[in-house]
Amino acid sequence: MKTQSTYLASTSLLKARVDDIFGSYMEVSIVGLTENKAYALWKEVTKELSSLEKTFDSGRADSEVSVLNASKVNIETSETMKEALNICESYLIKTQGLFNVSSGENEQLDFSGFIVGYAIQRIAAILKKGKVKDAFLNFGAQEIYAVGHKPFCEAWPYTIEDPESGDEIDSLELTRPSPSRTPKTEDCAQYALKTRWRCESFRWSFLSHRKDSGTRCPIVSRI
Repeated sequence: MKTQSTYLASTSLLKARVDDIFGSYMEVSIVGLTENKAYALWKEVTKELSSLEKTFDSGRADSEVSVLNASKVNIETSETMKEALNICESYLIKTQGLFNVSSGENEQLDFSGFIVGYAIQRIAAILKKGKVKDAFLNFGAQEIYAVGHKPFCEAWPYTIEDPESGDEIDSLELTRPSPSRTPKTEDCAQYALKTRWRCESFRWSFLSHRKDSGTRCPIVSRI
C-alpha cells in the first residue's frame, strides 16, 4: 500500500491517494479542516485501510482470510471479519444465493466483490466522526462516496469513463440529496458502467449486466 497527499491551504483541501490497495486505488478529498486536523484524519483513514488489507486481502499469505482458507480446523476470527461475514450472509439470503463470498468444496472465502463497498463505508464513518461536511471518495471508479461539495462548486464533479476504452461518456455533479429527492430511473440509467456512488444515506448501484427485458435499459436499484 502506497500513499501520497497534499494540502491546499487556500481552500482547506486535502487531496490524498492510496495505491496498491486490493489491486486498485483510492482517492480521497477532504475539505474544511485545518492542515493538522486533515492529516490526523488521513492517518486514521490509512490505518483503517491497512487493517482491512491485513484482514481481507487474499493475495497476502499472512492476511486473516488467507489463514482462514488454509486452516483445516475452526479458528477464532476478528470482530471485523465476523461483521463482514454476517453482512455477506444477509446478502446471500437476500439474493437467494447469487451473492456468495465462499466457493468450492472447501468453501474458500473471496471478498473481492464485497470489500470495496465495505471499505468505503468504513472510511465514510471515519469522516462522519471527524465532522467532515465536504468530502469525496473514489475507490477505483467502482464505489464513490460524496458529501457536501468541492470548493467553489455546488457539488462534486465526476466523469464517467468507458471501462474498456477509457473514453469519457458523461459527467456528473454529485452532492448530498435532500431526503425527499429521489432520482428518476430514466435520468440515471445511462450511467451503467459498473459504477456506484453513495451520497450520505443514499446509495445507488448501476449494474451494466442487468437490463430490463422490455426497455433494454440497465436496472437501477436503491440499496
